[in-house]
Amino acid sequence: MLILFEEIRVNTLLRLGIWGGDLYSPGIYEGHWKDNQFEEEGVLHIPNGNRYEGSFKKGKLNGPGTLIQTSGGKYEGNFLNSKCEG
Repeated sequence: MLILFEEIRVNTLLRLGIWGGDLYSPGIYEGHWKDNQFEEEGVLHIPNGNRYEGSFKKGKLNGPGTLIQTSGGKYEGNFLNSKCEG
Protein backbone atom coordinates (compact mmCIF):
# COMPACT_ATOMS: atom_id res chain seq x y z
CA MET A 1 0.00 0.00 0.00
CA LEU A 2 1.38 3.37 -1.00
CA ILE A 3 1.19 6.25 1.43
CA LEU A 4 1.56 9.49 -0.48
CA PHE A 5 3.38 12.14 1.55
CA GLU A 6 3.41 14.93 -1.00
CA GLU A 7 2.16 15.28 -4.52
CA ILE A 8 1.91 17.70 -7.40
CA ARG A 9 -0.87 17.02 -9.86
CA VAL A 10 -0.23 17.99 -13.44
CA ASN A 11 -3.63 16.64 -14.44
CA THR A 12 -5.85 13.76 -13.33
CA LEU A 13 -3.44 11.10 -14.67
CA LEU A 14 0.02 12.64 -14.34
CA ARG A 15 1.45 13.18 -10.87
CA LEU A 16 4.75 13.68 -9.10
CA GLY A 17 4.84 12.18 -5.65
CA ILE A 18 6.98 11.30 -2.68
CA TRP A 19 5.65 8.18 -1.03
CA GLY A 20 6.36 5.42 1.46
CA GLY A 21 5.04 2.01 2.37
CA ASP A 22 6.48 -0.17 -0.38
CA LEU A 23 9.68 -1.76 -1.66
CA TYR A 24 11.03 1.50 -3.12
CA SER A 25 10.14 3.87 -0.30
CA PRO A 26 10.64 6.59 0.40
CA GLY A 27 11.13 7.55 -3.19
CA ILE A 28 10.07 9.88 -5.96
CA TYR A 29 7.90 8.87 -8.89
CA GLU A 30 7.10 11.03 -11.90
CA GLY A 31 4.48 9.67 -14.22
CA HIS A 32 1.02 8.27 -14.68
CA TRP A 33 -1.09 6.81 -11.89
CA LYS A 34 -4.19 4.64 -11.93
CA ASP A 35 -6.08 3.51 -8.82
CA ASN A 36 -3.30 5.05 -6.67
CA GLN A 37 -0.61 2.90 -8.33
CA PHE A 38 2.15 3.60 -10.84
CA GLU A 39 0.77 2.93 -14.32
CA GLU A 40 1.98 3.24 -17.92
CA GLU A 41 5.14 5.36 -18.42
CA GLY A 42 7.12 6.95 -15.63
CA VAL A 43 10.43 7.56 -13.88
CA LEU A 44 11.12 6.03 -10.47
CA HIS A 45 13.92 7.53 -8.34
CA ILE A 46 14.85 4.80 -5.84
CA PRO A 47 16.30 5.85 -2.45
CA ASN A 48 19.63 4.05 -3.08
CA GLY A 49 20.25 6.41 -6.02
CA ASN A 50 19.22 4.00 -8.78
CA ARG A 51 16.67 5.14 -11.34
CA TYR A 52 14.15 3.24 -13.47
CA GLU A 53 12.65 4.75 -16.60
CA GLY A 54 9.96 2.81 -18.39
CA SER A 55 6.65 1.01 -18.15
CA PHE A 56 4.63 0.19 -15.06
CA LYS A 57 1.53 -1.90 -14.49
CA LYS A 58 -0.38 -1.97 -11.20
CA GLY A 59 2.51 -0.37 -9.33
CA LYS A 60 5.21 -2.73 -10.60
CA LEU A 61 7.94 -2.45 -13.23
CA ASN A 62 6.37 -4.19 -16.24
CA GLY A 63 7.33 -3.99 -19.90
CA PRO A 64 10.24 -2.21 -21.57
CA GLY A 65 12.43 -0.09 -19.35
CA THR A 66 15.92 0.97 -18.32
CA LEU A 67 17.41 0.53 -14.85
CA ILE A 68 20.36 2.86 -14.27
CA GLN A 69 22.47 2.03 -11.22
CA THR A 70 24.69 4.39 -9.25
CA SER A 71 27.51 1.86 -9.68
CA GLY A 72 27.48 2.60 -13.41
CA GLY A 73 25.58 -0.53 -14.38
CA LYS A 74 22.68 -0.32 -16.76
CA TYR A 75 20.00 -2.80 -17.83
CA GLU A 76 17.81 -2.11 -20.83
CA GLY A 77 15.13 -4.64 -21.57
CA ASN A 78 11.89 -6.14 -20.34
CA PHE A 79 10.69 -6.28 -16.77
CA LEU A 80 8.00 -8.55 -15.34
CA ASN A 81 6.61 -7.97 -11.85
CA SER A 82 9.56 -5.67 -11.00
CA LYS A 83 12.20 -8.22 -12.07
CA CYS A 84 14.56 -8.13 -15.05
CA GLU A 85 13.40 -10.56 -17.69
CA GLY A 86 16.11 -11.93 -19.94
